[in-house]
Amino acid sequence: MQNRGIYPERPPTLAEALYSGKKFNKPENGDEILERLGLPPTSSVPQKKEEAPRKDLKKEPKKEPKKEPKKEKKTEIKQVVKQVDAHLDAPLPDTSESKIHAQFIKPEECEAVLNLQMDYILKRKSDMIKFIFRSRFFMSLFFLLLSAVSYNRIGEYFNPYTMKDPFSLLKNGYFLDDLFILFFQVLLFIAISFTWLRIVSAPLEKESKKVAENAEQYFGCDIKQYASVKNVNKPRKEDRDLVKQVKENTYCINYRDVPVAFLATTPGKEVKIVGFAVRRVYIKAELLKDLLGMMFKSGVRKAEVELFNFEEFDIGIFRKIGFTRTKREKFSKWWILTGVTRDTYSFDMDDIEF
Repeated sequence: MQNRGIYPERPPTLAEALYSGKKFNKPENGDEILERLGLPPTSSVPQKKEEAPRKDLKKEPKKEPKKEPKKEKKTEIKQVVKQVDAHLDAPLPDTSESKIHAQFIKPEECEAVLNLQMDYILKRKSDMIKFIFRSRFFMSLFFLLLSAVSYNRIGEYFNPYTMKDPFSLLKNGYFLDDLFILFFQVLLFIAISFTWLRIVSAPLEKESKKVAENAEQYFGCDIKQYASVKNVNKPRKEDRDLVKQVKENTYCINYRDVPVAFLATTPGKEVKIVGFAVRRVYIKAELLKDLLGMMFKSGVRKAEVELFNFEEFDIGIFRKIGFTRTKREKFSKWWILTGVTRDTYSFDMDDIEF
């Protein structure tokens, strides 16, 4: 049996097909049929045009042109000339002739004089520790506190009765226990004292580590740039002033072709000695005196230098030449305990009577 309620789709009439825009096979007498129905002929009815497929209205993102990375300007890196080894940790080489000569600092000696300055500052640090430790104030305070600690721990064991037989204390277990504790207390006290000395002298150690970074402070010019000069007799145009300044304001003594002492000043006839150093084994030879003589022969009329009051040997050389102390400053907040000061010594040629 056929399912009731389900009917086949009715085909559209001619008019429906015409006005719905659907495609159909036009009969031969189609216009006559339309005329009978009172409808206009198909030629006058606009046919529904097939719509062209729509383009996706979403705009494609514009491809941005690839930006080429900006070329960084190449900075000219000047190559440092081959440097001379300062041989601070070893004797001077025997291969070179044992000749001594003096002149300005050469480009190949820049690293050597930098290391020489660093080593000289470290020498100042050790001299400072010795000066503080040997000072009357520190020694008095040190032994006073040490005596107080000792008396507090074992003082009560010493009385007229025990002094009749002092060795009997060695049989006293309580005394031996306190003596053992005192031993470690003294060690701790000594360790604290040397730690404090290291803290006080730390600024000089820090200064020595920054010599290369602050080289201009010790040589009065850009010594790193000067190290790249290949020919001091025919320097490049941009290096002429620098070479001239080094020639006029630095003095260096070489032995076996290695710098063993140097001195640097600010430009002019009234100068400040900004840096000087002497190899430790040649300090007693008074090479500093020779460097000062070279400085005054160059035409310097006035000079000043800063020295610590514990640099007794160097101060003696400056005083022999005619320098006098004109200024004194406290080195640190520990000045009362250490007694360390930074003094300014000056020299004026006009004050000398011949």
